[in-house]
Amino acid sequence: MNNLLIETYGPFMTVKDLSEVLNLSIQTIYNLSSAGKLELPHYKLGRKLLFPTPGVADYMYLKLA
Repeated sequence: MNNLLIETYGPFMTVKDLSEVLNLSIQTIYNLSSAGKLELPHYKLGRKLLFPTPGVADYMYLKLA
């Protein structure tokens, strides 16, 4: 799954990309992030959130296993 996500989204995913993959709304991701409850590794670049694609793949693997 890691390779498929990297081929599709590149090394980092945006909030929009993550919302498509996890089937969550964009606002839900922002709300979880601001509340400190977002379990995914992420970086904040100004107002933009970036998620390392391998970290998202690992998170999905752990949650689905």
